[in-house]
Order: sequence, then structure tokens, then C-alpha cells
Amino acid sequence: MAAILSVSSAVGVGGLIGTLAGPLSDKFGRRFASIMACLCTVINFAGFMLAPNVTVAYVCSLIGVIGNSFMNAGLTPSMQDAYPDKRSMLTVLTKFFVSFGQFTLPFVIVAFNAQHISFKVAFWGITVVYAVIGIACFFLPFPEVGADRQAQKVEESSDVKPKGKIKITLESVILGLMGFSTTAVFMVWTNTNQELGKLAFNGCIV
Repeated sequence: MAAILSVSSAVGVGGLIGTLAGPLSDKFGRRFASIMACLCTVINFAGFMLAPNVTVAYVCSLIGVIGNSFMNAGLTPSMQDAYPDKRSMLTVLTKFFVSFGQFTLPFVIVAFNAQHISFKVAFWGITVVYAVIGIACFFLPFPEVGADRQAQKVEESSDVKPKGKIKITLESVILGLMGFSTTAVFMVWTNTNQELGKLAFNGCIV
């Protein structure tokens, strides 16, 4: 259980490192960010299958979270650049399909287990899919960053006064602490509830 939690802790560390994905995507382009997202995801899933110890699994999890940040910085802006008039709807749809994939994977693993198929097939399958998408990103055209430039021109041409320094209020601190604590509790619960439930059940029997 401690090993699983240590690997899960890479989510937070990778999230902090992944904040650089946005500026890198703006500097080197959406194609670069998308390719990096696919590469990190391939390393993540393939590494999980081949990891000989917890340390390697931790590094793979760290790389996977960084890849998720690159995915948000590459694929979502690309969709918004392709359809600048439907930016809000595309953002919602992108998040929906990401959540839907995360929701579907456990059921796929259960279905494979019911058919006596190793769950590794699902992970290797996802690895191959992302490898193909990453290769395709090298050749397929990407939309121009027209929507972002247009929005920037509108901001520059507006007569809005420059904003002052950011003020950190009590409400923002509370929201930040709530986001941190609820996410941490959720990660701990999802990774330990089954084992702790078994221990409690066995204790009741004894």
C-alpha cells in the first residue's frame, strides 16, 4: 500500500513540473506539445508494464503526468485554433472525452479479466495507439494560432486600464487549500479503500 501511494504521489510532483508545458507549447508550437504528450504517455504505459521496481514505476508515473500537461497544452489549444468560434464547447468536449477514457479503462480491464485476458493487453494497446498518434503528429497539418493572436489584438486595442498586482485574499487561500486537501484525500482513498476494507473485514471476522 505504501508503494502504491508513493507512485501516486508522482501525480502532484508531475503536475508542478507540467506547468511548464503551457509556455513551451506557446514557444515551440502545438505540434511539439502534442508529440511530447504522446511520447510521455507511451513511456508511462510501457514503463508500467516493464517496471522492475517501485522506483521505475514512480518515474513512469511522473512522466505520464507531465505528458498529460503537454496534452492539455497541445491538443486543446489546437482544437480551439481550428474552431475559434466554438472554443468553449471544444474545451468541454475535450475534458469530457478525457474523463470518459479514464472512466472506461477500469471496465475494460474487468472485461478482460472476465475473459481471462491479461490486463496488460489494454495497456499495450493504449501504448500502440499513442505511438501511432505521435507519429501522425509529425506529418499531419496543425491549425495556425489565429484565434490566440486575434484575442491578443483585441486585448491590445482595448482601452482597458492595466491591471495592478495580484492580491491574494483569504477566499483564494481557502480555495487553494480545499483543492489541495480534497485531491489528496481522493487519491489516498481510491488507492487504499480496497485494502483497508479487506483489513477491516478480516478484523471483524476474527
